[in-house]
Amino acid sequence: MKISRWFAILAFAGAILAFVGLSPSTAKADSLPPDPGVKLCCGGGSTVLTSPDDPNFVLNVLGGQVNTFDFINSIGQTATGLNLLLTNETNGGVSVPFDLIFTCDNSNDPYFANCSPESPTQTTLISFFGLPGQAFPHYNGIPNAPADTISCDDTCTTTTAGADFEITVDATDISAGKNFTLKGTLLVPEPSTVLLVLVGVISLFAFRRAGWVPKLT
Repeated sequence: MKISRWFAILAFAGAILAFVGLSPSTAKADSLPPDPGVKLCCGGGSTVLTSPDDPNFVLNVLGGQVNTFDFINSIGQTATGLNLLLTNETNGGVSVPFDLIFTCDNSNDPYFANCSPESPTQTTLISFFGLPGQAFPHYNGIPNAPADTISCDDTCTTTTAGADFEITVDATDISAGKNFTLKGTLLVPEPSTVLLVLVGVISLFAFRRAGWVPKLT
């Protein structure tokens, strides 16, 4: 009888200790911010980006839903990268924490080989970079659509393959009404880099014409 009583007491004490030990972990998990997921792929109807001096755009993300944004790159150059920066702490008077946990997914991305962060991370910057893309067909970045390939009615389309891109932000884990803004930027090669490459090609051609560079067989 005494053994059974002591066993019951020990079992009860162990249950209390286990509960106390798990409580902080549970509270910490519940306190984590929501988890927006970001994807990049090819788009449909679109807004045209036309300024070579300002390759930026804005995504007004609504909490509690999946948000899609379509754009056409018509800034005059192929974009070799894409950045999305969390820029605001409030939207419509509702406070939004800067420590949102973002995750990117480029498994169906035809433009870039990599994205960051690929695992849930507290960050203000989501990046797509590295050539070529993962999906088929592959593009070496987001191609530029000349103005004469674009037609607009309610929305705009282009005949330039790959110039129309779509960004999806899954904010279903965030409460409805808690919105935030992402500033998007198309990254293009620096003018100095383009100039160096051009000079190198011209120099190689000149050297070969002068006989300083052996012909490849």
